[in-house]
Amino acid sequence: MDILYGQINYSFFDSYWALVHFCSGLLLGLLIVYLTRTVDKKRYYYIGIGLLVLWEIFEGLLRILNKYFIDMAESLQSVIPSNFFLTESVINITSDLILGSLGLTIIYAIFLRRFEKRINYEN
Repeated sequence: MDILYGQINYSFFDSYWALVHFCSGLLLGLLIVYLTRTVDKKRYYYIGIGLLVLWEIFEGLLRILNKYFIDMAESLQSVIPSNFFLTESVINITSDLILGSLGLTIIYAIFLRRFEKRINYEN
């Protein structure tokens, strides 16, 4: 049961962080739609999932800094919360990406529906 829920940075649903990653997908989706002014599915998902993966890579780099470059990590912890430097399991990283992608998908579905209605209305 610990794999599915409960342990922070280990489980699939790890407390409020699951909600944070879902909401980041929602906000990222809104930002992509606003900045690109497009509902092109391929472009939308390449940008969105690419940015989610880059964020997870950034978190991984912080963990490497914490392990091998302690002085640099300590100075960064004055700016970045120290829980970003904690180890995460592969299950947790995967869930972060899935939940962020779910947020992206919901925003895409909402805007695609509105875009289709607008095209049908104009014709």
